[in-house]
Amino acid sequence: MVLIGTKQAAKILGVTVSRLHQAVWLEKFPAPAKMNSGYIWTMEDLRRAYRALHGVPMPAGSGSPLDLATEAPVLA
Repeated sequence: MVLIGTKQAAKILGVTVSRLHQAVWLEKFPAPAKMNSGYIWTMEDLRRAYRALHGVPMPAGSGSPLDLATEAPVLA
């Protein structure tokens, strides 16, 4: 399982960290798991967040934001 930090999640989702935190605060989607002082995002969390922020399902395929997640460092 790939675990992603909030900064990397914002980059994958194409939004700023501030916008991502605001969406979590306003409960636009279920908050991801919290570890220490930050959120830990899974691929399912990213898909839900992308749908809530952009109004469409997260694209898959070459060059998509989903591909960036596989390059993210594992935080476990």
